[in-house]
Amino acid sequence: MEKTPDLLDLGCGGNKLPGALGVDADASCDPDVVLDLDEHPWPWPDNSFGRVAARHIIEHVADLRGFMSEIWRVSRPGAAVEIATPHFSNPMAFADPTHRRQLSARFVEMFSETPKRSRLIAGTRAAAHAAFESEYDLAPLPGPVRFRIVRRRLTFPRIWRLLGIAWLANRCLSFYEFYLSGIFRARDIEVHLEAVKEEQG
Repeated sequence: MEKTPDLLDLGCGGNKLPGALGVDADASCDPDVVLDLDEHPWPWPDNSFGRVAARHIIEHVADLRGFMSEIWRVSRPGAAVEIATPHFSNPMAFADPTHRRQLSARFVEMFSETPKRSRLIAGTRAAAHAAFESEYDLAPLPGPVRFRIVRRRLTFPRIWRLLGIAWLANRCLSFYEFYLSGIFRARDIEVHLEAVKEEQG
């Protein structure tokens, strides 16, 4: 019996990652598995994969919470999860009629651990909110599904990278989304996560 690859590529289209198990609802792109990702549960046991990629697919699914729950379920403890999706300021996020949602870079906080902040960081955030009214804490959704945010960044067109807008936005995310995103539009949200499960201790 052939071993299941360790990498699950969700919504792979015609650009499946090397060595991955490619999954797509469109049979014409020749995925390894033809599957409607809105049908839960997915056909793999719990803790099946050490890495899951979801590149430009979460904007298409009907149930984002169910989608993230299934990613968490089929991920092993500590599995790497990579997500890419258009930022809400990207006009192309609205151009595709199959897109069901446009997201802020902070959406992933709804599925993440509550970060432990030092008094200095907490005080800095409180001062920033008092000054700019842009720093809000998001409470994670109830339930066991949790991810640790390893890395999160917004990508930008070249001109905004050269002018330092990308640098500023990725260091002052809430300020950028509240005040600058309507002028200096981002391209994509790229997030790297780690699946957090009880088996990790």
